[in-house]
Amino acid sequence: MKAMICALLITCSVIHALEKTHHTKAEILISQTTSSGHYVEIKTDHLILRSTKLEDKDFFYHFLYSQPSVIKYDMDGGKLPSEWVSQKVELLVDSWQKGELFSNFTICLKNRDGSCGTPIGLIRVGDREIIGRSLPKGVARMVYLQKKEVQATEYGIEAGAALLYDYIPELIRKNTLLRGEAPLKAVVANVHPDNVPVIEILRDKLKMKQPSTPEEISLYGLPYDPQENRFAFFITAEDLLKHS
Repeated sequence: MKAMICALLITCSVIHALEKTHHTKAEILISQTTSSGHYVEIKTDHLILRSTKLEDKDFFYHFLYSQPSVIKYDMDGGKLPSEWVSQKVELLVDSWQKGELFSNFTICLKNRDGSCGTPIGLIRVGDREIIGRSLPKGVARMVYLQKKEVQATEYGIEAGAALLYDYIPELIRKNTLLRGEAPLKAVVANVHPDNVPVIEILRDKLKMKQPSTPEEISLYGLPYDPQENRFAFFITAEDLLKHS
């Protein structure tokens, strides 16, 4: 099974949140679970982004990777087998246990008492490949999936903003190494040109840019072949800090 090729997927049929401009700073809680492992929670007005757990396997499969409306622009809309999803979740959990802070979050609705409620999606910045290409050191791909029941809400922007402009800047300021190799220098994403709501979110709400020079394409390892039918976006560490 080939690796996922969509760097960011928010399949919102109607994006009411495009009108939302205010961003309330998220609360970040990082705790150590083992000698090297970590558990992280990012709390926003309506959501909690938490470190992915093994018990998320069923949610990932039944509500994300087996839903055509969720993966419409990913894997050519093909359903992923449960075994692949199970192995993927195990790798994501192992990443947290090994101390990798650039790892996968399960997005949950926040209960009235401030606890984690119903899971609605996943988000991460940390993947080392984009459309089968290895990214340069210090460059990470952003991935996002949202279950169909909440695709017409502002949660996609709220989760993306919390990760990019609250959590990631804290890691940058602490000189946290991406994959233990180098400090983060850029976050990249790619999206199908028909996925207009996502393009608008990346460009207008999350302040990501499309490459305008061959140097930017090369520097950040972005797709450049028009036949690959993907729009590429990036944002530098400097811009993440500036907007945080």
